[in-house]
Parts: sequence; C-alpha cells; structure tokens
Amino acid sequence: QPGGGSNALFYAHARPGMFQGLYKLHKGDTITAVHADGTEAQYHVAALEYVPYNDLSVLDQTPYDEITLLTCTSYDSHTPRFIVIGLPGAAG
Repeated sequence: QPGGGSNALFYAHARPGMFQGLYKLHKGDTITAVHADGTEAQYHVAALEYVPYNDLSVLDQTPYDEITLLTCTSYDSHTPRFIVIGLPGAAG
C-alpha cells in the first residue's frame, strides 16, 4: 500500500485512462495515491527510467516508503518498460 513504508508498485497499460500520462511526467511532479477509504498519500517524481522487460528488481521491497508506476513501451512483450519512482512529500 502507498504510505506503507516500502515499495508500492502499480502497473497499467500505456493507454488513455490508464498510464499513458506517465510519459508526460517530470522530476518533481506530484503523484497522489488515493486509498480505498479516500485518504491520500503524496509523492514527488524522483526518477524516470527505462528497464529491461525482465528486470524483476522493480518488485523489490525497499526499507523506505516509495511508489513505483510501471507501464509498457510497445505491444512487443520483450521491449523495455517505463517506470516512474516517487518518494514521499513535495520535491526538495
């Protein structure tokens, strides 16, 4: 869960209404994660990266709170993935 003290990873296709907008983010932009109960966790974009399709390290737990947003880069299942890593709070 976002705000749970470790890595919270979310995947969606790069399509309208899903994660297509990830490509428009910049370092320092705000990410708001909304929990089922309506509470929010705020993050800022700390990194934007391309990783190999089989890089499972994006699933790893971290000793600190972060959010990882993951999407595809094409219809080919072997192409790199695009990730956005967010850290808690406003950009510093």
